Amino acid sequence: MPSLFFNTTVDVDTQSMYQHFLPQIQVHGHILDAGCGSGRDAKAFMELGYQLSAFDGSEAMVNMARNLTGLAVEHSLFKDFRSEQQFDRIWPCASLLHVPYTELSDTFTHLVGG
Repeated sequence: MPSLFFNTTVDVDTQSMYQHFLPQIQVHGHILDAGCGSGRDAKAFMELGYQLSAFDGSEAMVNMARNLTGLAVEHSLFKDFRSEQQFDRIWPCASLLHVPYTELSDTFTHLVGG
């Protein structure tokens, strides 16, 4: 199943979403790709000159994203993710759907370090 997800998402064109997100970040800013899946977006952001950190809850997806991006993608769930890094923005593209609605507020607070 992870390889099917990887194969069906890695080449999806998400440029239109980037146009709304990237103007909010200074050039070379640091983005956290939260629930990075295939690593498609992390790779695209890196190619545009941004710094990237990434994590995913699926070990199989983490390995595929590492191979695609060359990043040290972490294996972590949202609730368990910890970092000493500060991020300019968080990119959780299509990954928050895995968080129960009742836990979304706590998840947002946790990710922004509150």
